[in-house]
Amino acid sequence: MRTIRMLRLSLFLAVCWAVSSCTGTCAGDTTSTSLTPKKFISLLGGFPEKPPLAGKVLEIEEFPKYTRKLVEYTTEGEERIQAFLLVPRQIRDKVPGILAIHQDGGSRPYQFGKSEPAGVAGDPGLKYGLELCLRGYVVICPDRFPFESRSLANSRFKETFDDFPLFTRIQGKDFDLTENLYRGCVANRLLFKGRTYIGKELFELQRAVDYLCAQPEVDSKRIGVIGHFAGGFNAALLMYVDPRIKAGCASCGTFLIHSFFGGNSLRPMSGLSAVNVVPGLKKWGDVDDILAGLAPRPFLETRGDFAYISEEEQAGLAAKARARYAELGVPDRFEYVPYDGGHVFRKDMREKSYAWFDRWLEAE
Repeated sequence: MRTIRMLRLSLFLAVCWAVSSCTGTCAGDTTSTSLTPKKFISLLGGFPEKPPLAGKVLEIEEFPKYTRKLVEYTTEGEERIQAFLLVPRQIRDKVPGILAIHQDGGSRPYQFGKSEPAGVAGDPGLKYGLELCLRGYVVICPDRFPFESRSLANSRFKETFDDFPLFTRIQGKDFDLTENLYRGCVANRLLFKGRTYIGKELFELQRAVDYLCAQPEVDSKRIGVIGHFAGGFNAALLMYVDPRIKAGCASCGTFLIHSFFGGNSLRPMSGLSAVNVVPGLKKWGDVDDILAGLAPRPFLETRGDFAYISEEEQAGLAAKARARYAELGVPDRFEYVPYDGGHVFRKDMREKSYAWFDRWLEAE
């Protein structure tokens, strides 16, 4: 029975990838083959109109050095997002704001979202939102889809997907993939509407920045973004499409989409990697072009071991960015730091990332 279910999932994801790869190649736009933020947004299917945030504070908890607020705001239509807002105590002047984006993680179902970078639950080595708050930054940690408050278990589709449970066994541990099926169905529905899953992610993260910038303690001209793995991937892409982001840090985040979809083979994948295709991107570039397009804004990537990407691909990923930053006379604003240590955000690398924000956002 599990084998049949896994075959169903593999077939579904293959169809999802095929549809994504064949949709929306921007016919008629042949004036340039250089990727730009405007072109990238069009490949994503564009962004919807922004409704009022209608922000609401749901809970407040006071700690000796900071205040943690559970907040909620509108992303689009009637969809609401919950986030933790972390505010240092005794702020005198406006301070920089940081968007801390959580990872996908290796556990299923998707249990931890905003709580992990906020230091509430999850991996204690990934509480980078809380650690940045304790350095003096106002930090927002939103729930990405479909995590924590936005999980399948909390959705109106729970009973529907209860009839299609999907499991596999990896290294002696049962792995529930039902939420991956849910995620893929949402991705396909977006494709039907001419949009993309990654476009939805980036728009929602922009709304988090909107909420962050609206806080009275935040200097909206000094905004940074940080994330691990899928959070780091989103951090780089968000910085590319949102000029409000003045500095960024990614841990084990970026990779060439070509590495997953560019060859003649398919890799069985779950999580963001399975739904991050941007239709027609191959014609215009890849993530290395996006990294180069961040210049001259400061960007740091620290990377532990990651099985999906070879050393050659890692070197190629950073090459264009290094050249572009050097061309603009600001080579010190881009760093790509590989290290041995596993697929983690090691403490010394977290400290390096925080110092990066201290340097470029001038936190006091």
